[in-house]
Amino acid sequence: MIRLRRSADFRRALALGERYSDQILALRALRREESAPDSVRVGISVAKRYGKAVERNRIRRRLRETVRAVVRDAPGSWDLVLIPRATARMVPYDELRGSVSRLLRRAGIVGGAE
Repeated sequence: MIRLRRSADFRRALALGERYSDQILALRALRREESAPDSVRVGISVAKRYGKAVERNRIRRRLRETVRAVVRDAPGSWDLVLIPRATARMVPYDELRGSVSRLLRRAGIVGGAE
């Protein structure tokens, strides 16, 4: 997993990516047409309304670790943007991982069981 860093990449994924969501997260998934080997780039966008920087960074760290565990060997090249909802701050790690797994399966990025 590689981090999505450039604002142009974020904007492109948000504008053109397929939308998937549940009560915990929203996901934008955009397949990249590149000759590079399979890679998944992930960006996390946490709004300021979810608290001060310490709280927002905590949400980012939890999501990054969750995605890293789920996306390990995903085939294809993807740009993903995860947008947590207000409930993401309070859910246990297992529920967060389940939400990420469900959304990525619905997007066709990973397969199999949670």
